[in-house]
Amino acid sequence: MKYRISYLSNCNKVKITNELFLQFKKWEIEGVALSKSFSDELKLQDNEWINNTRRYYSHNTSFGNFDSYIAALNLHCINDLPSTTELAIRRETISIISSILSKCSYIQRRRFLKHFYYGLSYDEIASQENVNKNTVRRSIKKVKDLIKNMNIL
Repeated sequence: MKYRISYLSNCNKVKITNELFLQFKKWEIEGVALSKSFSDELKLQDNEWINNTRRYYSHNTSFGNFDSYIAALNLHCINDLPSTTELAIRRETISIISSILSKCSYIQRRRFLKHFYYGLSYDEIASQENVNKNTVRRSIKKVKDLIKNMNIL
């Protein structure tokens, strides 16, 4: 994971992902005026997400607090300034997916997040968990089928 050092309006140092850095640059080029409190909040959430994720990769045994990953999904689905309607739809979709994931087994949830949120391939997940690639594929497919059956995507 690539991150950069950034500064809050009170001059405190934080880490932000490269994606958020590029999004700030895009907003700057487009002339979007962001309040300092809003940009500070984005940076603080990103910094917290980076710290939580780094702990996961250093131990590679647990996803830790599931709610923090759903909160991170909220932050990283912002590609541009969404309308109020788009934001409400995104939040509702994330809420529904979150409720579906909470009903899945820990292993299914972990594999689904590794594949769709962290972008790992079936092979990479199988290698990390020392299982067959088809086992990972079936596990993720079960979660995808649950989501499809809810007709939210």
